[in-house]
Amino acid sequence: MHGQEAGDTIKAVNFNRRVVFSSSVSFGNSQENTAYILNNGLIAFGNDITLGDPNIEYSFSQKQRIIAPFWANVDPNGVEVHHHLYEQYGAAAFGESEDNKPPPHQSNITTRVETDISKFHHLEGFTASSVLVVTWVSARPLTTSQTTENNTFQAVFVSGWKSESNGGMTLAENETSFVIYIYQQGKMNWKFIP
Repeated sequence: MHGQEAGDTIKAVNFNRRVVFSSSVSFGNSQENTAYILNNGLIAFGNDITLGDPNIEYSFSQKQRIIAPFWANVDPNGVEVHHHLYEQYGAAAFGESEDNKPPPHQSNITTRVETDISKFHHLEGFTASSVLVVTWVSARPLTTSQTTENNTFQAVFVSGWKSESNGGMTLAENETSFVIYIYQQGKMNWKFIP
């Protein structure tokens, strides 16, 4: 689910949206406070964001931290990008947002990612602290004017904690992160040109 009914923020065309987490999230071996959502199918972490056209060698050489569900040359006028940050901690989580309510669907979203991660990664007791859901809607290639050649896809970034215990005593709490990519059947319509 995305868009207005999910309470998402819609990113303006040709704009990189900055998302600030209330507390740092784990990404690889670093802790990040900021993510940037780009209309070209990319989420970048940190503050030194110089990414545009897809170039994985450049990204690696610059040690940039990215999530790339579909990093491509996208027509900036032909894509809508929706995002929503769900947090267990912070103003919105405790009903301190503008309307004094937690974000719509927060409980459903966090329960679903906790269940999926616990099941597929065998991490019983995983608790999500931050969930960033980003949806790119009808992304078209930069080189086409055909409206039927478009892609809709989603990335779900989840940061949270896994408690390890022995005999009822907590031994450690390990922060970790996961990314879930969602590509719906019939929603990825770019033509492959080798």
